[in-house]
Amino acid sequence: MSIFSYFWCLKRIYYSMRNGKFGVSTSGLKYSFSEGFRNNKKTCFLLIIVAFIGILTGVFTAINYCNGATLINFNDFSLCRYLSGELGTLELFFSRFLSYTVVILIVSISSFTVFLIPINFFLIGYRGYLLSLNVSIMVILYGVGGIMTGLLIILPCQLLQLISIAVYICLANNKAITKKRYGTCNNKLIDKFFIVLIALTIINLAETLLLTLFSSRIILVI
Repeated sequence: MSIFSYFWCLKRIYYSMRNGKFGVSTSGLKYSFSEGFRNNKKTCFLLIIVAFIGILTGVFTAINYCNGATLINFNDFSLCRYLSGELGTLELFFSRFLSYTVVILIVSISSFTVFLIPINFFLIGYRGYLLSLNVSIMVILYGVGGIMTGLLIILPCQLLQLISIAVYICLANNKAITKKRYGTCNNKLIDKFFIVLIALTIINLAETLLLTLFSSRIILVI
């Protein structure tokens, strides 16, 4: 299943909750995501490169921290506080929720003008940097237990969130470019915003539950 088919399925959940208020067909929104990808292949390629650079930067930064790595080196402060016992499960979930909601709100604002598009590339690079830095430091701090938690729980969940944000950035960039080229754009982002928000929330919920159920056992037992 492609990432756009994944969002298409989430769209069905979203519109069932909204009782069809927007009046957009399932096939219509699926086409919108697919068309957004086809029309933004260069943007998607650039996002992949920027994210990859961010990921590599995070890994090299973690290696440089290797000798003096502690929990305070985590850039994901909510995860740091959770692992140290200062933050509860619900607090972890809502702090993450606030973080990615702010990100997609900024991306939404960038869709109004092409001059704000560079912000989106910075966001995706920074998210990639945080992902690899936090996973790497966890491995450094906890050894085998950190590898299990980082690679089996944090990495896949954060990668899915990174992809979700990248897809939304493609759609936002396309709207900004179309508006500049033709003076207007009928492509509304509001429905895609809520679909991406739902996707990120589902991933966040899964990651939080997995960390709650398994991370302490993996880190402490192995």
